[in-house]
Amino acid sequence: MSEASSAKRYLPSGKVQVRYNRCGRTIDRWTRDPKLGFPKPIVIRGKRFWDEALLEQFERDCALAKVAEA
Repeated sequence: MSEASSAKRYLPSGKVQVRYNRCGRTIDRWTRDPKLGFPKPIVIRGKRFWDEALLEQFERDCALAKVAEA
């Protein structure tokens, strides 16, 4: 595996909003709700970024929870 392919990818808040089709306030609420398990962002120079791998894990966890409900 090359060094570039193993590097973490971070998404800025605007791209996270587009990814989930939600406004920034909703993403803020998700981040503050411990029961939801939405990943916490890292802050760099006052801007928030999310680890894409953690977002993907959150999506898998949500999908598994839906399957378990059915």
